[in-house]
Amino acid sequence: MRKNQTGNSSRRPRPLWQVICAHVLALGVALLAYALPHHVIPRQGQSLGLRSVRGGAVETAEATPTPAADAAQQAMAAASAAGSTAQPTLQPTVQPTEAPAVEGDFRARWAEMFTSGEVEVTDSTYRSANLSIALTEMRYADSVCHIADIYIADIECLATAFARDQYGTAYTEDPADIAARWGSIVSLTGDYYGAHDGGVVIRNGELYRDDPNANDVCVLYWDGTMRTFSPGDFDAETELANGAYQAWCFGPMLLDASGQAMTSFNSNVNPKNPRAAIGYYEPGHYCFVMVEGRTDESEGASLAELSELMASLGCAAAYNLDGGQTAALLAGTSALGGVESRPVSDIIMILDRSAGE
Repeated sequence: MRKNQTGNSSRRPRPLWQVICAHVLALGVALLAYALPHHVIPRQGQSLGLRSVRGGAVETAEATPTPAADAAQQAMAAASAAGSTAQPTLQPTVQPTEAPAVEGDFRARWAEMFTSGEVEVTDSTYRSANLSIALTEMRYADSVCHIADIYIADIECLATAFARDQYGTAYTEDPADIAARWGSIVSLTGDYYGAHDGGVVIRNGELYRDDPNANDVCVLYWDGTMRTFSPGDFDAETELANGAYQAWCFGPMLLDASGQAMTSFNSNVNPKNPRAAIGYYEPGHYCFVMVEGRTDESEGASLAELSELMASLGCAAAYNLDGGQTAALLAGTSALGGVESRPVSDIIMILDRSAGE
């Protein structure tokens, strides 16, 4: 403290380094205060109380079912250890025989793909009365790509699960642990909804969050169709009434309305990165895609390259999910390519079960 020429007391200005340190410390405290409740300390959330059911009706949400695993559902993990380098099927391998008699029932449509009841497992395939899955590996755009070509007999064979089976903020879990608990045959990391406050969350027909944001939305319906939306074109309650079964909000969409590759995307994350994507051919026929990245052997894919890949596979619609360190495709509990995903808030699963199980 010193007196100036007028006799008033004044403080000597702080050194610049002290001012910078004080601002950095204050910013760190603010970020910590935000991160703790949003990303570190789990905070339980609740659904919005609406649920779509087969037939297009919307009813009050019921309790989420508990996990149920079967020994046969674990066989793919061990069988996948040898890996596969076969080229992926670029078009549907069979033509549908007839339309489903019941919404979301594809057993007759893809009858040739399923067994009469036995489970057949190799190092790269899994077939049963409910599923037909083929795992392939290929190089595309200087990267290693893993593809799961999937036929399901019933829409509920494709399900989603939350980390710790709990919807909310900052709940995370290793995807292999989630897959093991549910007995998933093949799993793909999802949109990491828990890292964001906004965006729609519909899981297994139940509406958990309806906070619009700037991301594209992907909807899978009870009838097996999949559609992608620009942010301004999507309304959660409308699509729930239309039979929305799952909805993800990460994006962007990867194909245009005609199933063609795109060159412009609703995303700023365009450079090469590890990627995860879900593709749709026809009701009951889908693919999970994971592109390795950030290694000497695999650079990752740009959005344009990922779009071209999904178009070359013959998808009618495709959607980018959370990538980078999150992206992982698992056979049973084994991550393909040896990729280790970080703990995540949600996964997409293929379960060997019949309707209602």
